[in-house]
Amino acid sequence: MRKYGVILFIILFSLSLAGCDMFAWRNYRNSEYKFSLRMPRSWDIDADALNAALVAYLPPSSRDDNFASNMRVVVDDLPAEVPLGTYYDINRAEFEQVFKRLLDVKEGQGMSGLIRYQWFAFNAQIGEDILIRTISAVWIKGKRVYVLTCVMNLRRAQEIEPVILKIISSFSIH
Repeated sequence: MRKYGVILFIILFSLSLAGCDMFAWRNYRNSEYKFSLRMPRSWDIDADALNAALVAYLPPSSRDDNFASNMRVVVDDLPAEVPLGTYYDINRAEFEQVFKRLLDVKEGQGMSGLIRYQWFAFNAQIGEDILIRTISAVWIKGKRVYVLTCVMNLRRAQEIEPVILKIISSFSIH
């Protein structure tokens, strides 16, 4: 009987490890734009990217099919304060104009630090045989807007989307 208890313990312990993150995480801080976040250490950072406060490239996978999955943070100063919902709607409308047909759309909101954010995710086709999953989150503090967007090959969405949602929840504005 004791033998079965040990086997059950090993099985349950193994299953609990399967749910753990396989990534080593690091803190990223941008002093110019006053934000920080946590992200997997294996992602390549391009802090000098044109028109972005941060671009991170995810390690390629055989499931990428020549598509470079990436995450981008864009920070803009607005001429006047805008409610979060208004800017979120503008951001979403821009995606709808570019992609025309958004599939499997999901939306949500939350708090990171003491700042409220809104996010949405969708699938879209960008080539004959390339389907993507996009997740975009928006924060506003005063007249400054922060937009974090991740674009990934749809084949990797099940693997990457939970990681992106953790990054979004770790996002902090200073």
